[in-house]
Amino acid sequence: MTTFLQPRLVGKRFADHTLPLDLLKDFSAFEEMLLEIAKRQYLLDNPTRKKLPKGFGKNISVSLAGIEEGSAILSLALTSYLATSSLLPPPEEKYLTEAKNIVIAAVAAAEADKDIPLDPVFLRYFDRFGRSLLADESIEFLNKKTPVVLNQATRKKLIEKSKAKTWTENIVIKGYV
Repeated sequence: MTTFLQPRLVGKRFADHTLPLDLLKDFSAFEEMLLEIAKRQYLLDNPTRKKLPKGFGKNISVSLAGIEEGSAILSLALTSYLATSSLLPPPEEKYLTEAKNIVIAAVAAAEADKDIPLDPVFLRYFDRFGRSLLADESIEFLNKKTPVVLNQATRKKLIEKSKAKTWTENIVIKGYV
């Protein structure tokens, strides 16, 4: 199993190299977004096909392989469920890697206030990915040795570019009765 991505979580909740469970649903949405972009990329690379190959994306997933030190650095790996004797990786691996790079480029563009190279349909996934981040927290992706930061402000820019009329935010209300 090789490392697919190592996002770094920055903030007080991650200082002990732990991952709060509420953030796992964000990464589930991230995986969904990657798979949908991978499907689109496959069809763009294969213009003669009208449909995806049967079972495309069903036998591979992004898995949490570990949490490393440095705030909390998630070690995400691609897990294939196919028991094949082939030395070649499944075709989804190539397209999931392309999708990962496209998402990181979109976050970098939003962070720099540039045009976002991602279809607004896919930007809507940021309604769920990053939703659990608190005001002082961020997810850093390494892009050519430079961190690309997804925080509440960047997430808001991405959602606004999706042309979504509404989106959700997690809030905490404390009070006494």
